[in-house]
Amino acid sequence: MLYSNIVSPTIIGGTYSNILKIFPIVTTEDDYVIHQFKNPEYHELLNNEVKTINLQFRTHSGDFIYFSSSEVVIVDLTFSNFE
Repeated sequence: MLYSNIVSPTIIGGTYSNILKIFPIVTTEDDYVIHQFKNPEYHELLNNEVKTINLQFRTHSGDFIYFSSSEVVIVDLTFSNFE
């Protein structure tokens, strides 16, 4: 699960959480893994001014997912203005 401080909370498992996306973690022998979603999801933002974006990768039980210091994690976010 990918949590973020910029999205409004939604109900997940009976509690409110700031979950941006739920996606599978795949173990591979390759140097990199690309997971591209076919259908974009749009979430309501907490406010209109975003100064910082905090992201947390966690398991379904809430434990942090740690990456080795040599791994690079890239998250591509798309913003849209719906009025």
